[in-house]
Amino acid sequence: MELHAKLKANELPELTEEQKESPFSGIYKRDIGDVTPEIELAFQPGEMIDPSKAVMPEDLWEYLLPGGPEPEMGYCLLPNGGGYTCLVADVPGVSKEMFDFRTRLVLADHVGFMIEFPGKHLGHWESLCTEDFGVGYMHATILDRSYSAFELGYPTHPSLANPEIVEFIAKEADEIPLEGPIDATRGKNTLVFVSRETDTGLRCWAFVYSGLHVVEGKSSLVLAPGEEITLEKCRLRGLHLAYEYVGRKELLDEYYEEYRDRPMAPAKPWPERFLPFRH
Repeated sequence: MELHAKLKANELPELTEEQKESPFSGIYKRDIGDVTPEIELAFQPGEMIDPSKAVMPEDLWEYLLPGGPEPEMGYCLLPNGGGYTCLVADVPGVSKEMFDFRTRLVLADHVGFMIEFPGKHLGHWESLCTEDFGVGYMHATILDRSYSAFELGYPTHPSLANPEIVEFIAKEADEIPLEGPIDATRGKNTLVFVSRETDTGLRCWAFVYSGLHVVEGKSSLVLAPGEEITLEKCRLRGLHLAYEYVGRKELLDEYYEEYRDRPMAPAKPWPERFLPFRH
């Protein structure tokens, strides 16, 4: 079984005439780099971690402290029917300022988002991105709101407890299909992203809790009737995130120095069919 359906440059869809006007369109048709051997091993088909090794959002605090433990990278199904994905990715030579530039870029220019993972990233708006995680799983991810440290049961914000942490994001997310009717009861997830400075760049943790939201300080299952989280979906989530970090590193190496001080356009308006989800 192939590790991931990574598109090659000659397989990528053609850009529209409008997209070709982007200053970033010149590196769209390219083969993305490879993930590290450690990531490839962690996301082999069927190689799930023991669910007891899954670190839930409300239990992350000790991992966020200076000298805290490292989460085990991998994916699994949880006993309650939810899913778990954990990626650990080093991004050498990249600073917090470079990551901040990337955020501004993808909000201002769809092609800036598309070249991060060519063929798999389709478009980005404020709090909304459209992506393809794998065959039969093309969707829009809507980042509804951020969880506060208080809601997660933490005594303070992680960056105040650990100066190495330059980014901590914990969000509710809804996923809806790009085609067909929208069912607002399905596709609930929680996303947590942690970036901390190292001697060589950033070390990034990305957690996806499939079918879960945090309710009253605890991860709670929010599956619709008949909805099922699959192991393969959890695996592909991790690989998709890993290739994002590979592409992000390549993107920042290519464009940060040239474009970091240029003004960015405001975030593009949401497509009309997604507007009912806007918060």
